[in-house]
Amino acid sequence: MELIKRFWFPGALVIMCCVIVLIIIKPTGSNSELREFGAAPDFELLDTEGKVVTLDNTKGKVRLVYFFFANCPDVCPPTTAMLSKLQNELITRGLFATETALLSITFDPIRDTTEQLLKYSANYNVDTDGWYFLRGEEDYTIQLAKDFAISVIKDKEGNFLHQNFFALVDQQGQIRAWYDANDLEVTVEQIADDMQSLI
Repeated sequence: MELIKRFWFPGALVIMCCVIVLIIIKPTGSNSELREFGAAPDFELLDTEGKVVTLDNTKGKVRLVYFFFANCPDVCPPTTAMLSKLQNELITRGLFATETALLSITFDPIRDTTEQLLKYSANYNVDTDGWYFLRGEEDYTIQLAKDFAISVIKDKEGNFLHQNFFALVDQQGQIRAWYDANDLEVTVEQIADDMQSLI
């Protein structure tokens, strides 16, 4: 039992690395062709205004889904800044809010209260007409991330390790691509092009 306790977290890291490798081999979106990878999992979450947001009530829009937590010490802030640039690009193209939506889902609702998410999102000039910061129960949102094929692990100290991926979902709720937000070759323009191509 002591061995299990001692080696649980390193073992989890190895498993996560294996999952990352499997996810990385999934093709990212391209302007020429976006495959269908199956239906995105439905969900029911609350936005910062207390309104229920679901996959179904955002139907008809091309959606980009991102799982994060506001206390993230490394990848989440620059990735959210990237989403801010994407928001601006979609606004420039006349696609934001009417044709597209950005969904940032926290899996750390204990610390990411509504007030905390409002403070966090204010740093990124979020337009709440088309960019939703969502929260739900911790177990629910962690499982939801996994259902989107995005790994999230919580360690004994309450910290999170997670894959830093976007999932692209079309108007009918089909997953069309994953993007590794840590990949320097993935650009805002590429994602905007892919979203526009689905429209």
